[in-house]
Amino acid sequence: MRDLTAVGVAVLLVVALGAVPAAAGGELGGPSGTVAGASGADAAQEACSYPLTVTDATGTEVTIEEEPRRIVTLAPSAAQTLWAFNASDKVVGVSVFADYLPGASDKEVVRDFDGVKTETIVGLEPDLVLAPDVVSNETVDQLRSSGLTVYKADDSANFEDVYAKTERFGELSGECEAADATVADMRERVTAIENAVEDEERPGALYTFYGFTTGSDTFIHSVITTAGLTNVAAEAGITGFTTEPLNPEVVANNSENIEWLIVNSNPGSHPSNLDSSDVYNGTYATQNGQTVTVNEDYLNQPGPYTVRALENLTQAVHPEAYEEAQAALEATPTPTATAEPTTTGTETAESTMTPTGTPGETGGDTPDRTDDPATTANGPGFTAAAGVLAVLAAVLFSRRRR
Repeated sequence: MRDLTAVGVAVLLVVALGAVPAAAGGELGGPSGTVAGASGADAAQEACSYPLTVTDATGTEVTIEEEPRRIVTLAPSAAQTLWAFNASDKVVGVSVFADYLPGASDKEVVRDFDGVKTETIVGLEPDLVLAPDVVSNETVDQLRSSGLTVYKADDSANFEDVYAKTERFGELSGECEAADATVADMRERVTAIENAVEDEERPGALYTFYGFTTGSDTFIHSVITTAGLTNVAAEAGITGFTTEPLNPEVVANNSENIEWLIVNSNPGSHPSNLDSSDVYNGTYATQNGQTVTVNEDYLNQPGPYTVRALENLTQAVHPEAYEEAQAALEATPTPTATAEPTTTGTETAESTMTPTGTPGETGGDTPDRTDDPATTANGPGFTAAAGVLAVLAAVLFSRRRR
């Protein structure tokens, strides 16, 4: 119960302010896609070999005797990866923050605001537990002492790290062929963007989430720079994910350099809810209506769907380069490995992200999600509102992003 009291108070205040917690989202909609060349477990068995022994982030040698049939994922990025493999049927336990994945609500919740539910996990009798880097070594040891096979992943600082983790999860889960196809698809799409923005100007951008941000050596930094932007936080000397809200002086001192503000699809995390909202109102981005909203489940979680956040961000900032990248992909089509969600009506599969004040569809990625607007507030400027408690932001930022 280590976070229950603080988070409970914070949630009550957020609800009173009319903000919806990040975990309140719906599903992406539609079934998972398939990977060409793979036909479920049989194809995976042909590609993967067991027993398999690998060394995880704790330095422990983890041995998988045979293909896992029951897998627990302790963070949404791990679940997202299994969903991208079209292997969600193997998953028996998920984090509460994986609620956006189709069918995740049918799985047992094994990690929530209170932390990891050890007894629940043991009761599920999983063959494998996937623990991304945000899960503590203490928790991993506790699960191992209960007789469970646990693999803890390394931190992901860039796309190469995400590729490597995706491939490793494929080996561990018996989805080698699907993992190879997924990574090949990711690489092609990322390379297409890199080539298209190579000669573009790189305007300054700042990502803000409950006032927190990300500097260099993070996968979100990699998304920002690969999309043809300059990460203002990194230029200001910030490394990694901030553990405290960004000092308003940093924003004020770089107001002209912040040509784009990047926020995610949870309105409660936007600058309008900060006591320092006025300083964001003074940035070039806000004054010129250049705020981009990215689906939080794609941007904050280092998994296969991170590529969608990259494409969406590029489309908003460098639309011509984005079209060039898409044309290059169409000229050399390959199987779509990362399972794409279906949508309703005229909505597209990618997040509709437009500058502030520009009409656009709302909730393009999550049609059932009511807290996922395509744009920010009407016109330049944020309306000041009561600040969100730092404890809630810290919990959401550390747990939501993985």
